[in-house]
Amino acid sequence: MLPFYNRYDKKIYHGTVFSLNSYCSEIFGDKCIRHYEKINKPGISICPYGYNTIVTDILKNKIYSSLLIKDKFNDKKLSSIKSKNNFLTEEEVRKAISVESNQEATLLQINDDKALITDVFHEVRKINRDLVTQSTELSKILHEQYNDDDATSHLNLIRNILASTNLLSIRLDSYEYFHNPEAITTAKLSNISIYKKFDKVKKILYTTCKFKKIQINLNGYSKMTINGFQIFDILPYILIDNAVKYSPSMEEINITFDDKLKKIEIENIGPEIDPTELQKLSQKGFRPKNSLGYQGTGTGLFLAKQICKLHNIEISFNSKFAYKVSSINENHHKFNVTLDFRNVV
Repeated sequence: MLPFYNRYDKKIYHGTVFSLNSYCSEIFGDKCIRHYEKINKPGISICPYGYNTIVTDILKNKIYSSLLIKDKFNDKKLSSIKSKNNFLTEEEVRKAISVESNQEATLLQINDDKALITDVFHEVRKINRDLVTQSTELSKILHEQYNDDDATSHLNLIRNILASTNLLSIRLDSYEYFHNPEAITTAKLSNISIYKKFDKVKKILYTTCKFKKIQINLNGYSKMTINGFQIFDILPYILIDNAVKYSPSMEEINITFDDKLKKIEIENIGPEIDPTELQKLSQKGFRPKNSLGYQGTGTGLFLAKQICKLHNIEISFNSKFAYKVSSINENHHKFNVTLDFRNVV
């Protein structure tokens, strides 16, 4: 916050709030450096030109300088200097130093925490990859050693494990995007089969859908492929998971592929959405009023929009009345998400 002299490189710097006195910037030289280097204990001192310097921790390389502390500076030495600024009381100076020290300590802690999270993040990724490899290998062994009937229950369990590992991968990718989006766009592009990505999410959400008695229908087939980033995997998951979350039990989710129009439509029954809310759905943190009773943070469709933008995919939303549940006096709407791939290179 305050201007300072750095013992490490023997230079003076502006503070983030208070600037160096212009006179100090012009006159700074060996005479000033000798003054700073002689300081060997905490306290307030006067430089050769009448300005104040203050040290709170002699072990640090930072000496706060170019200050005019009330009742502490040398007015006689300053009488010929026109540039007089940074008039502060000693209490104000020490408070500014305290705030800065707390900020530095907080920043160091944040950096330490971030480094720890990054390490844990990569370790979890490694463990997750190992789980996928081992589950896949176990699935092959069961097929080889047991007949289909005997292996069915075991294979279902493995399918659930694989679904969980895939879900974890998607969550990790989401985390990485929010905390390091540059890493996503610098990754290599790969050929992505659109239909396979949606089919994969259907399998990942199999157990959830079974519990809610919801059926996901993939209508039609698509041979469409794009060159995209790995983050694309999150897009179908966000859209289908949203549809499952907001759909009442015993409903269907229809995903329709149209290669001729290069479009995909995801349709489900869900809470009523006001027309004024539709345009805000992809804003970070926004949630329609009728969705507040459901678990969520309002980041899903925001992330979906960012992924679409990254791949030149147009995403749009529509909601229209479907039916009314008289027992709870609640309107259910048919919610549509359309992905338009016509501008994808």
